[in-house]
This record gives sequence, structure tokens and C-alpha cells, in this order.
Amino acid sequence: MEGITLNKTSDQIMILAPHCDDELLSCGGLIQEAVAKNIESRVVFLTNGDSFRWAAVRNFRRPFLSHQKFQEFGKLRQQEAINALKQLGLSKESIYFLGYPDRGLEFLWSDYWHNENTYFSRYTGSMTNPYDLTYKPARPYTGKNLVEDLTEILSTEKPTKIFISSPFDDHADHWAAYNFLHYALAKLKLDNKLAVDPAIYQYLTHKGSWPISNREDILPPSELNNDVINWSRFNLNSSQQTTKLTALKEYKSQLKVTKKYLFSFITNNEIFIVDDIRQLELPASNPIESKILAYKEPTANTKKRRRRPGGDIKRIELSLQQPDQLNVKLITKSKCSPRYSFRIKLYILLSSRVKKQREIIDFTITPVKDANSASIKILPTKADQLSCKRVETKDKQNIIEAIIGTPPLKRKGYLFFQAKSYFKKKVLDSTAWKVVNLIL
Repeated sequence: MEGITLNKTSDQIMILAPHCDDELLSCGGLIQEAVAKNIESRVVFLTNGDSFRWAAVRNFRRPFLSHQKFQEFGKLRQQEAINALKQLGLSKESIYFLGYPDRGLEFLWSDYWHNENTYFSRYTGSMTNPYDLTYKPARPYTGKNLVEDLTEILSTEKPTKIFISSPFDDHADHWAAYNFLHYALAKLKLDNKLAVDPAIYQYLTHKGSWPISNREDILPPSELNNDVINWSRFNLNSSQQTTKLTALKEYKSQLKVTKKYLFSFITNNEIFIVDDIRQLELPASNPIESKILAYKEPTANTKKRRRRPGGDIKRIELSLQQPDQLNVKLITKSKCSPRYSFRIKLYILLSSRVKKQREIIDFTITPVKDANSASIKILPTKADQLSCKRVETKDKQNIIEAIIGTPPLKRKGYLFFQAKSYFKKKVLDSTAWKVVNLIL
């Protein structure tokens, strides 16, 4: 596992945190190192963590809370973040609070994109950012607005290294934050507005019972500790560990309910996944020569998947054979059956120079009993649904293959991809979101 080094002459650091405390748990030592080397550092909080009901109830000592109380809790968490980062050496001016809805980022990503379809937080009772201490107060809760905020901040700050929550994280806000960052970066790249192409590192904070242990070093979760994922580490000295612990104690509202979990991040090191954005190219002449992107997924890491291996996705393969034909292959641990269904979701992002920059393909596949085929259901979505030209499937033992008709891809673009499996309408497996650079 290679170490992360910070260059005081060329680096500018940015940490994107879905909630207040994620930045400290994942990067508390690294932030101190950057400050010690006079490296410009910024922390961007996508939400205030105002919807952590368990912690809010403990804080206010009431079983039922009003919308106003949840907003008060969000302000409290903002102040805790300011105090914690001050302990690490960062001033209030180094912090961005965006104020988007806690436990709502996945819905902004999937359904509530445009301003005519605004998300409502059932915790704060608001459809807009209710906080004064934020980047843009009264900002409507939509995915498009979040992307615009991130592109503005990235263009202003020009970070060389970005640390972001991982798509492998169990918390929906965390994998959604990863997608929003890459969507913002992709827009800037496609429009030739990205001044610096940053190195990106993913951090984990939620993965089952990980990282609670008695180890002095924090190690990758067993299901992600393989030769496919490239891990990197940052080592903390004793002084940095002590300061990180002191800063953590500023998060009093969180320590009341998750003390053991939070303290498990005070170790000799911090670990990160080196981000891997791959390219998918259209073959120049012979479609048979098309490049296949293969992604390995964790298997048998939960009781449900061990009991239902036919829905445990172990590998994904993507290939582009023609400008309007994408092949998606899902390979499961054992033979599929009609008891399982598979949902495939694709976002296609193209340059702003095209008429429609954003397209969505969302459908489910259910294998048919005693047949080498499967049934298809196109799912409605609230924004930018693409009418697929053609979806075919091949069911061979443990392989589900879909041939998807896409809009003609004549310009560079990006593909965001996720697959899920279901057993009796309950999610059995969910792959981490993949970001693919389309080269045409």
C-alpha cells in the first residue's frame, strides 16, 4: 500500500464531506499535514447532517422533534464542524457549507434533478436550504443546483487533490456525493473549463461493522482488500493522532450515540482508494475488437448473498460496439432464475454543445423459466428518461446480457452506471457506481 505525499509547492487540497464529521474521520491527519506545509486546503460539506434522528433525539432529549428542531440540529453540527476544523488548523473561511438535505442526496441524484421537481426534506420540512451560514441560502433542493455549486467551487479553488466519500460506502449520501463530484468534473471537462485535472482519492466511513477493531492500524474491509482495488495510506504521528482526537471531541452530538465507532478512526493511519476512471472506446473498424471494461464486485459478504448466490453480482462487463449500442453483461455467482430480477441504471452525460446533454436509461431484467431469454420492463423516471431503441437479453447460466440502444454518441461523454439485484422485490446486491469516460 503506497503512501500519499503532499507537495507544498504545487498542491491544493479539497475534502468533500457528505456530513459534518466525515472530513475528520477520513482526513483529520492529512488536513494537519497540509496545514503544517502551508498547503491551501478547503472542506466542502454537502449537507449539515441535520437528519440524523437518533443523535438529534439524544441531543434535545425529546422522542419527537419538529422541523425547527432538526434545523437547530443542523446549525449545531455546523458549529461543531467549525470548532473541530479549527483544532486542525483550518479557519472558518476554508469551509463551504452547501446545505443540501441529509439523507436526500441519493434522491437528488436519481429523481429530483430539475428546479420544477424539488425535493422535500421530511426532517427539516424544507424544499430549499434553510441555513444562513451556507454557500447559497434558500437554494432549491435539486441535483442540478448541487452540480452547479460544485462546478463553481471547483473552478474557483482549482484543487490538485480531492478526497471524496467512496461509491463502495454503505450510506446512500456517500455514494451519491461521489457521483455528484464526478458529474461536476465531467461537465467542466466536456466544456473545456477544467483548469486542473485533480487526483482523486476515495475514503470509506460506513461499511458494515468496519472499522471497529482493536488494531493500531486501520485496514481495508475484507471484501475490498483485493488486487483489483488500489489502496493508499497516510501515516499519522503521535501528535497528529492526539490532535485528531481532540478535534473529534468537538463533535459532541455524535459522540453521544456513536462513540465507539468514531473513536475507531483514531489510529496510526488513514486509508484511501485511488480513484479509477476508465475509458471505453468505440472500435475504429471491427466491432469484434471492441474493448471490454470489466469490474470485479465483492461477493458472499452478507448472509443474504451467501444464501442467494444467483443474485450475487460478481462481475460487470461493458463494451461499446457501435455509436448507438452499449453491451452490458452481469455475471452472478451462480445460476440466475425467475426468482431474481436485475435493475440497470445508466446516466449519459454529453457536451453542452449537444441539444440534450443528459440522458437516463433505467430498466429491469427478469429471467424467464426454462428459456434462454428474459423479460424487460422500462422504468419511468421523473427526469430525462430516454426511450431505449432496443433492449435484448441473453440468459446463460449465470450471465445476464443486455444490448442497449443509446442516443448516437458522436462526441465525448461520460457514463454513470449501477446494477442491482432483487429477490422477492427486496434488494439483494447493489454494485458500486461506475464512472466511465467515453472516447469516440
